[in-house]
Amino acid sequence: MKHTLIYFTLAAALTFMAAACGTSRDASDTSAKESAATSVQAGTAVYTPDVIASWVPTATVPNARIYRTNGNYADNVPVNCAADGSILSYPAPSDLTDATPIALEGGWLLDRRGIGLNSRFTKYTYSEYSRLSAAPSPKELRKAIISGARVTEVVEMPFPYSPGCAAACDSVIAARGLR
Repeated sequence: MKHTLIYFTLAAALTFMAAACGTSRDASDTSAKESAATSVQAGTAVYTPDVIASWVPTATVPNARIYRTNGNYADNVPVNCAADGSILSYPAPSDLTDATPIALEGGWLLDRRGIGLNSRFTKYTYSEYSRLSAAPSPKELRKAIISGARVTEVVEMPFPYSPGCAAACDSVIAARGLR
């Protein structure tokens, strides 16, 4: 949301700055007046707000992901690791608001943290971790990884994640026979 606001503000600022530079147009021409407010002219090319907006990257919502584990680790905080076991990323305690996975059909879980096949689970529960004043160091987190706890399957859904997509995930699980 913050990035989108910045991009729209930047696009609007560029449009108004370029329009203020002026062009050679007849002041009585209404369409030229409207054009000055909605386009930027540089040489012979005209850059409309649509074109300017296309230069600005848009935020995308990643597709929903479901996953299974080799044990009951739904309440354990995951960390993402490299193939050698070193920790690549981990959450801040404040990142865990509404982060616990949602239980689905067939033992599947709806990911709300960025789970992958190299994710590992720590001994910290979501409630314990969210109460910490600061995240543990990577060294401490590595010691807290539950030995053998693994993600066994990850399936990307054909639709973006949304807070209410659990029913759609259950439908895909049933349709694909993922039980």
